[in-house]
Amino acid sequence: PLLTGGGTRLKVLEAMAMGKALVSTRLGCEGVPAEPGRDLELADGADQFAERALKLLGDGDRRPALGLAARAFVERHFDWHVVAAALEQVYAC
Repeated sequence: PLLTGGGTRLKVLEAMAMGKALVSTRLGCEGVPAEPGRDLELADGADQFAERALKLLGDGDRRPALGLAARAFVERHFDWHVVAAALEQVYAC
């Protein structure tokens, strides 16, 4: 689990874009407006992190569902059409 760091959380977005179920610390996904429990799982302590990861590994229904939700989140917020529309608004000013 990431306990310190800075910059853009691209690894989180990359995993989500690949449709992977994700467990992250709050710091690990800081700045990513994902909803815990819907788009990813959050766990800040090592024990909680391990517990959530093992639970997902053992849940053949939840893991793919969370991965699909993660992928849908990235498509809603970071698809090229979404990003380009926001840039067009900036350039229009």
